Amino acid sequence: MTDELVRPSEPRELREGTIEHFALRRLVEQLMAEDTFVSTGRDALTLVHAPTLSVVLTVARRGTACDVHQVPTAALIVCLVGAIVVARADGDVAVHLEEGAAAGMAPDTLHVLRAESDCAFLTVLAPP
Repeated sequence: MTDELVRPSEPRELREGTIEHFALRRLVEQLMAEDTFVSTGRDALTLVHAPTLSVVLTVARRGTACDVHQVPTAALIVCLVGAIVVARADGDVAVHLEEGAAAGMAPDTLHVLRAESDCAFLTVLAPP
């Protein structure tokens, strides 16, 4: 079980027969207390990185946005705390996510994420 964040942190490996547990509320609190979050308004921790699954926990301060980017796999954004907007880079589609909501994206979708409040979200990537 991962209750405490110790830097540098290594993602968990999912080996056959294993089940990993993450205390997300505690990890969110710790990320929001780190110098990186205080100085830049965002911080992230890769929880799982495997050939078939990657999961990243991200925290962001209200008003913080990431640059336009894309990932080569399908992606699921799950809002855990606060509110976030997931928008296509062309502006044609924007989805407002609040706690407990999620949005899925096709591979290679150019998009941007913007924190509407202090927030925490999971990015789940499933490489082919």
